[in-house]
Amino acid sequence: NKHSDIALLLLQCGADFDTRDSHGDYPIHIACALGLLDVVQTLCALGCSVEVPTRKGLYPLHLAAKKGHIHIVRCLCTAGCNIDVKNTDNIRADITALKYGHNDIAELLDRLRVTGQRDLYARQLVPTSKPALRISLRLLGHCGVGKTALVKSLNAGLFSSFFRRSSSIQSNKSRPSSPNNTQIEMDVTSRQNSLTFESTGNYQSTNGIHMQNMDVSNVGEVSIWEFSGQENYFPTYHHFLWPSPYTLTAILFNLEDSPAVQVQQVCFWLNFLMARQPADLPTSEYGRIILVATHVDSTRAAKTQQGEWLSPDAQKTAETVKKLLPHTPNFIVNPIAMDCNVPASFAFKQLKSILTSIKQDCIQQTIGTWTGLLESTLTWLTTLQKEYEQLPVLSRQQFAELLRGNINLLASDEHIQELLQQLHSMGEVFCIQDLVVISVQWLGSQLIGELLSNQFILQARVTGVYTTEDFQASYNQCDAVAVLEL
Repeated sequence: NKHSDIALLLLQCGADFDTRDSHGDYPIHIACALGLLDVVQTLCALGCSVEVPTRKGLYPLHLAAKKGHIHIVRCLCTAGCNIDVKNTDNIRADITALKYGHNDIAELLDRLRVTGQRDLYARQLVPTSKPALRISLRLLGHCGVGKTALVKSLNAGLFSSFFRRSSSIQSNKSRPSSPNNTQIEMDVTSRQNSLTFESTGNYQSTNGIHMQNMDVSNVGEVSIWEFSGQENYFPTYHHFLWPSPYTLTAILFNLEDSPAVQVQQVCFWLNFLMARQPADLPTSEYGRIILVATHVDSTRAAKTQQGEWLSPDAQKTAETVKKLLPHTPNFIVNPIAMDCNVPASFAFKQLKSILTSIKQDCIQQTIGTWTGLLESTLTWLTTLQKEYEQLPVLSRQQFAELLRGNINLLASDEHIQELLQQLHSMGEVFCIQDLVVISVQWLGSQLIGELLSNQFILQARVTGVYTTEDFQASYNQCDAVAVLEL
C-alpha cells in the first residue's frame, strides 16, 4: 500500500525482511516494483539479498526495469546485484526494460556491462575517513580600505614578500592626503549621521565579488571572497553571505579615517551581515567575525619586538562597536592591525592562526563526507568549465546528466544533491534555485561585476528599464535569455 514510513519503522525495529507475503513476494520485490527508494536503500543497507526471484522468476532488477524505476536500478547495481541475471524466460533486465519502453534503463545496464566499472562507481559513493573541508574568508569593507591588497598578500610566497613590501612603500608615497576622496564616503553631518556612498572616477575599485580558491601557506586551501564596497552590488550579497561555521568574516576599516567614521563603517557592515542571517540560527552555525584595521603603517602606532602593531585607536573602535552591538555572535573583540602590503608580518600570522583554528575546529564535523565522487568531480570541473566557458550555467538536471555520463553512472539524485552542497560550500560551484553556476569567478566578476557596474548603469535607458536586446549587446557571446534567467 506504499506506506513507506511504516515499513521503514518496522525495519528499524528489527522486522524480518525474509518473510514472503501471500503472493510469495519478499519486501524487496514489492519495494522495487512500487519504486519505494527509501525502503530499497534500507533493505540493501540491512543486508537483504537482491538476487532472490519471485515465484514467477522475476528478480528485483527485472521488476524495477519493468516498471521504469531507474533510481531503484541504480540502487540495486550499487548494492552489487548481478546485471546479467536472467528470469525464467531467459531474459536479462535490460531486455525487459526495452520491452516496456524504458530505454534509459536499458542504456544504463548496457553501459555498466560494457565499461566493467560498476565496482569502481560503487566505491566512489562510499564515504572515506578523509574530511571534506575548505574554509572561507569573506572580506567586507568600504572602498579603499585594503581588501584587494590583503588578498594579494595572502597569495604571495616568501620570495615575493619583499616585492610586496616595496610596493607598499611606493603606495605610501603616492597615497592621497585625504582618504575620504578615494573611498566610499561617510556623511556624518546630515540625516542623523546616516551613510551616503560616493564613488569617485579616479579610483580603481573591485567590481562585483572577486572569488578565488587559494592555497594559503600554513593554512591550506581557502576560498577567499572579496566583496566590493560599491553600493551598486549590495542587493546581490545576501546570496553569498550564507551562515557557515567554516567561515571567517573580516570587516576592514581604515585607521586614517576619524574614529567616528571607523565605528560607523564597522557597525554598518556588521548590521549588513547580521540582517542576512536567520534570526533563529544557533550561535554554533555562525562563522567567526573579526575586525581588521588597515593602513596602520600610516599612523603613530608602535610595534612590539615580535612585530605586532599596537594600535589603541583600533582597539577602541572594536570596543565601541562591541558596546553598540553586544549581541553579535562569535565576534572576536581583539582586532588585527596591519599593513596589507606586508605578507610576512605578524598581523598576517595572526590572521592565518585564526583560519587554522577554524579549520581544526571543523575537521571532526566533516570526517566521512569525502568521497571518490567528490574527488573525481573536482578534477572534471576544470574540463566542464572550458566546455561551457561562454555561459557556465547549467540546470540541476543538466548537471546530473553530465555527471552520470562522465563520472559515475550510479550516482543517485541524493548523491548529486549532497555533492552540489559540498561543491557550493567549497566555492567550486554556486547553486541558486534550479541553476548551477560552474564558474563562481564568472558569476561574481563578469556577470554581477559588469551588469551592476557604474559603466553599465550609465548606458541604461533614461527609463531605467533594460530590454533583452540591451543584454544581448552586452553579452553577445551567449544567449541573453539564459543570462536573464540567472
